[in-house]
Amino acid sequence: MNRLNLLLILIATLLVAAYASWLLDTFRQETRQARQEQPDVPDYTLDEFTLARFDTRGHLQQRLTASHGRHYPAGGRIELGRLRLEVTEETPPWTLEADSGLITEGGDRIRLMGAVIARRPATGTQPALQLQTRDLLVLTALSRAETDARAELQAGPHRLRGTGLNLDWRQRRLRLLSDVESRYVLAP
Repeated sequence: MNRLNLLLILIATLLVAAYASWLLDTFRQETRQARQEQPDVPDYTLDEFTLARFDTRGHLQQRLTASHGRHYPAGGRIELGRLRLEVTEETPPWTLEADSGLITEGGDRIRLMGAVIARRPATGTQPALQLQTRDLLVLTALSRAETDARAELQAGPHRLRGTGLNLDWRQRRLRLLSDVESRYVLAP
């Protein structure tokens, strides 16, 4: 083989390598562009599922059940349909229900959207509680919930209404923030 043939083979190899590199870069750019154009496409869906959160000792703190969920990789959010959240760290446990919701920040925030109903069964000394509000944000790691919307709490014949609500399950405290009205029925 003479030098000319070797040189032609070397040039052909370099041209093939350059073409392959150009094709790979083009493919990567098109893939990146397609992802940027469709960031709100779910990468997986869930039907009739349950998620549970435990404390460091393995005790159940919260259980979330939903009819369906869609996970979106952009932002890592999960959109929920017909959900039920049980907060079991307080005895008796609270149950919250909403038609839709959104999990963000790795599960540390659960937004119950639209009408929300929360219930706590009666204890030996306290009546059952029912809370009705809208757009409730549950901060799962802090065991708290809050809303700026109107809220109504009913405990037996007694009723409280107000705008804005803070609920702390660890401290067993519920606060209505403004425009509070109450109806307290005295026992005969």
